[in-house]
Amino acid sequence: MKKIIIVITLLTFIIPGIIRSQEDGGSPGAFLRLGIGSRALGMGQAFTAISNDASAAYWNPAGLGGLKMMEFMGSYSILSMERQHNYIGFIMPFKSVGTFGLSWINLGVSEIEGRDGFGQVTDMFSNAETAISLSWGYPIFESLYVGVTAKYLSHSLENYRSTGLGFDAGILYKVVDIFSLGASVKDISSSVKWDTPSSTQEKFPMVTRLGGAYHHPKIPLIVGLDYVMNQNQKAT
Repeated sequence: MKKIIIVITLLTFIIPGIIRSQEDGGSPGAFLRLGIGSRALGMGQAFTAISNDASAAYWNPAGLGGLKMMEFMGSYSILSMERQHNYIGFIMPFKSVGTFGLSWINLGVSEIEGRDGFGQVTDMFSNAETAISLSWGYPIFESLYVGVTAKYLSHSLENYRSTGLGFDAGILYKVVDIFSLGASVKDISSSVKWDTPSSTQEKFPMVTRLGGAYHHPKIPLIVGLDYVMNQNQKAT
């Protein structure tokens, strides 16, 4: 039994690392696809049909509709190249209008050494990407939930800045007590526009997730499976 616990614990740390190593770092809005929440990351991000804690606002906002208690969640991660990935989330259920969530996601690095065209060191600068999201989930029926998220996006790089908006949507259906299905579409029309002379606009790739989850009726076991389609990558 101890060996099984050790293996599960190791996989909890290893699987998120494998997923993160495959991130599309060169694509706009990549910081929004790193994932959040220790449970969801520990399950290899197969969380679309589960989404039963505060991180549902990120994975599938429809899951908020099934939550009955106020929750707070946060994380701080140090990534490669001295980057910092931060997350804070808060949800509040209301009986008549559903559950609302507010979250903040940030990825940044500071003290970047600037250089001019001749290779000489100039001032130090920073790079930071941020998303502030307002989410809502509601039970249409006892076993069917829907949800949406609106996001304010910003990116600052040295003396320049870009801002924009984005949207997510999701649906969650509990077929029976032990089996659920979920779907979400992230970054619908998400983009940022820079305040540079060229007014460059960056459009975020839309990500569609389809998931299923099995909840064992007698032991504390959940099995999740997600199919993820990113506009800029092969499906996984």
